Amino acid sequence: MIRVLPMLVAFAAHAEPHRWALALGENRGLADDAALSFAETDARQVLALLEDLGDVDPSRAALVAGADATRARAALTAFEARLAAEATAEDVLWVYLSAHADEGALHLAGTRLPLAELLTFLERAPVGVAVLVVDSCRSGALTRVKGLKPIEGRKVDVVAGALAGRVIITSSGADEYSQESDQVGGSFFTHHLLGGLRGPADASGDGQVTLEEAYAWAYARTVESTFATRGGVQQPRVKVELAGYGALVVTTPQKASSRLVLDAPESGEWLIASLEPNGPVSLVQKPAGPTSVALPPGRYAVRLRTDEGYRERKIDLAVASTVSVRAEQMQGGELVRVALKGPAAEARLQAAVGGAVTSPMLPGLNSAAGAEVRLTAPKLVPGTLNVALALRISGGDSYSQFELEGRLAWLWRWSVSRFALGVGPELGWVVVIQDNLPDDSHRIGVEPYFGGALEGRVRLTGPLSLTVGAGAGALAVKTVASTRAQFRGGGFLGLSFDVL
Repeated sequence: MIRVLPMLVAFAAHAEPHRWALALGENRGLADDAALSFAETDARQVLALLEDLGDVDPSRAALVAGADATRARAALTAFEARLAAEATAEDVLWVYLSAHADEGALHLAGTRLPLAELLTFLERAPVGVAVLVVDSCRSGALTRVKGLKPIEGRKVDVVAGALAGRVIITSSGADEYSQESDQVGGSFFTHHLLGGLRGPADASGDGQVTLEEAYAWAYARTVESTFATRGGVQQPRVKVELAGYGALVVTTPQKASSRLVLDAPESGEWLIASLEPNGPVSLVQKPAGPTSVALPPGRYAVRLRTDEGYRERKIDLAVASTVSVRAEQMQGGELVRVALKGPAAEARLQAAVGGAVTSPMLPGLNSAAGAEVRLTAPKLVPGTLNVALALRISGGDSYSQFELEGRLAWLWRWSVSRFALGVGPELGWVVVIQDNLPDDSHRIGVEPYFGGALEGRVRLTGPLSLTVGAGAGALAVKTVASTRAQFRGGGFLGLSFDVL
């Protein structure tokens, strides 16, 4: 667990401090990145929440959605100029980013924005405290920046004095995927962060949610939500460089005019989904007793997970109203479907179809050519299992030959970016059907094979890859006089696609 200290900006009697917010979301990454579904929506919802419950005046907030690196850089420059003209050393700045990323840059609509530029913007902002939240794959690389102090656990001890400094929070580690959920309509981390800021993360019960409370809430529930997903456990990270004391209040849910009360004595998992376009969604791990959630007016579906499945109720939340929902008032429900945010993890089963050619089986025959189908299971056993079925035809001066071949290979595999290479042993058999023999007869035989296999893959786009394979070994060929070992070499070229 990572530790974050309660933080507070001291207010000077002669000046009213302000809160600023910049949110950037981009669903499109580089050419080989799968399109995201909720990065831009997440950015909008973060900004709306800070304006609604976080004391950020809309005039001091900026949204950058669907922008490439050039437009994002221009937005950062413009916002920095305004801060230089209007911000004070007592102000607080929130910056939220959601997009594809690697260890060195954000991927924005086919372009790259170096993470170093974000850090420079954060350091130069003329405010007392600046908090950067990045929800991207491998965003934990930002927490390795020189000068920011690593903190482990939930609290951060800082030296006494006027509070000032910088905080970086990332949705995942430097080598981890960040993930989206179709059902909750956003990324797991941002979803849990927003849900906690609406009230459930208020561990002290004082009607306010501090940065410490919000982070602890989002961390625990992100780890829990991603524990059994294909993308692997996602662990948010934080680094802090602060001097001061107190608690930085992020939101004040008690100021909200409209509230939903989850009125049940037992603890449980509740899902609150807006029925309005781009509305808020909250997955609440409710403790024992009633829990209040601050929400904007609108229509919502409230779901409770039970041992039998889900129960559901739709409600209308009016302005300046409070609605209580009890379990006995609900019925129905659906399960959550999970998807990866960022580059997808390797599929559990891949299929490939293409052409294949092998060297002649016997003297006097031509090379055999035909079609081949391959099934690859990268995660079934240590290494990769590859099953191939091929139908080939060859001919000679006096007869023709059909070959039906099956092979099983066990490959050691290495992957770098879009490229994968596998090598290992292979065994199989060839069913041989010979027609038009000199005596007008035909022959059927089964010839065993053992050798080595090599396979390379290049991911083209989404689930589609180009696959090249090669193999060489010995084939036990039966002739009229005896059985002999015959060299057998072959190649394959085709397209593969993810099945599972």
